[in-house]
Amino acid sequence: MNARFRSSMEDAFVLEDDFNSKGDGLYCVFDGHGGREVVDFVEENFAKVLLTELNFDEERSVEDCITSAYIITDIKSRQANLMQSGCTSVTCLLQKNKDGEGRTLYSANCGDSRAVLCCKGGKAKRLSEDHKASDKTEKTRIEELGGFVLRDRVLGMLAVSRAFGDHNLKQFVSARPYITKTQLTGDEEFLIVACDGLWDEFTDEEAVKLVRENFYNKGESEFRAADALVKAALEEGTKDNVTVMVVFF
Repeated sequence: MNARFRSSMEDAFVLEDDFNSKGDGLYCVFDGHGGREVVDFVEENFAKVLLTELNFDEERSVEDCITSAYIITDIKSRQANLMQSGCTSVTCLLQKNKDGEGRTLYSANCGDSRAVLCCKGGKAKRLSEDHKASDKTEKTRIEELGGFVLRDRVLGMLAVSRAFGDHNLKQFVSARPYITKTQLTGDEEFLIVACDGLWDEFTDEEAVKLVRENFYNKGESEFRAADALVKAALEEGTKDNVTVMVVFF
């Protein structure tokens, strides 16, 4: 919690190193706004819904299952009458390939929470896509639906253009995620999963550089990498709460 600028903590996360009982990993960060109702609901329910979708029909693509999990979780939050609040999301699913050779990383996000992969030599590769009302593509989408963007906010109210919840704006604020699929080659070093409290202060490259120079391949000190990024963001003056995961491969 960023007590200097925030009166409450509205972030949440899910971290499962044995998701689906197959040794897969699930790494999620949820950044709430307008209260904790929706972010608490998503934290409690998203992984369960995703698990159901993945196990329902093995012929479906993982991308389709993730999309369904986002949409269904959002619908369930509406059915729970959670109308006022919302949350952005970045979710990363690390799966062993069915042939037993290698692993695949699926990243999905709504809003401005972000996943960045550090590849060989320290190259930063963004796996997510920021969804903001100020973005030209998102602004066009909102206007084609009959809405408008005022002062870089949806209907003058919300800066992000995709999120769970925000049901009073749901016609324009979609929960449909942006998804990437990355076949890991063994050259990848680590993955940073974080809310915009980090990315407001650091570029993708700067965050990767901080981890590589201070923690990567340094034994037990790796476990301090996420904490160091949080503290660095606070020291740089971020006005948001900060939640960070660093996943080493």
